[in-house]
Amino acid sequence: MLASKPYKVAGKDQPLPENLEGYSAEGLASWYGTGFHGRSTANGEIFDKMSISAAHPSLPLPSYARVTNVNNGKSIVVRVNDRGPFHGDRALDVSERVAEILNFKHKGMARVRIDYVGPAALSGSDEGKLLATYRVNGNLPTTALASLETAPAATPATTPNPATTQSRVGAAFSGFSTPQPLTRQGVLVQPVLSGFAFSPSAYNAQR
Repeated sequence: MLASKPYKVAGKDQPLPENLEGYSAEGLASWYGTGFHGRSTANGEIFDKMSISAAHPSLPLPSYARVTNVNNGKSIVVRVNDRGPFHGDRALDVSERVAEILNFKHKGMARVRIDYVGPAALSGSDEGKLLATYRVNGNLPTTALASLETAPAATPATTPNPATTQSRVGAAFSGFSTPQPLTRQGVLVQPVLSGFAFSPSAYNAQR
């Protein structure tokens, strides 16, 4: 079931969109990593800093959204499975891996466009198909992404999915080529720990 009930942060109501059809927004994105790795997300999944995931204040959990770095045209569909960030100047928190893919990990933040795709699968792993959605200026890159040489990403909560996936979700993942390896830069960068990974009962805590 998608988690889209109203909630409060520091005593303030967090507005939820009434109509997600064609939802698109722009704002600043930051990223979160080691400090929250292994913690529960707002919908009960386990945050993995190397997963293709993000936190958003109001999109349903879990759901898919395409995140585009407007400065370089790089984009990927992410799994939105957490709430946050709750800072007035930021619209999205992505995992460390997504920040690396969109090429803003070293900067800490980037201006992004967020386009809602549809509800996410409630069981199994969606990492493979998410990697296949990587685009550069809307086109398939010369070298596609593949799993990085790290521990496997956490498997989402195994709740049965009673509904069929919406047609636009299937279209977002169809017809992609086999991913190829991604070379990581060997530069150690201190994470920007501005995400929001917590249990559903902790909405009264603000970072």
